[in-house]
Amino acid sequence: MNLTNELITSKEFARYLGIHEHNVRKSRSTGVLLGNNPPPYYKLGHRVRYKMSEIKEWIEGMKVEGAA
Repeated sequence: MNLTNELITSKEFARYLGIHEHNVRKSRSTGVLLGNNPPPYYKLGHRVRYKMSEIKEWIEGMKVEGAA
């Protein structure tokens, strides 16, 4: 997948997480999304995009191992 195919909108990111787009947009100013630092985003002119591989890495970073 090349970079342009990997970039998604805030709306697509929110849909992927199952949350409202407002939460994704707000995280860019608050620095918090779902109780964690949000993944980085890219400003392309007035458009904001997220890189899918970085989103997946961000989600993986929230993994909690169960107690044994």
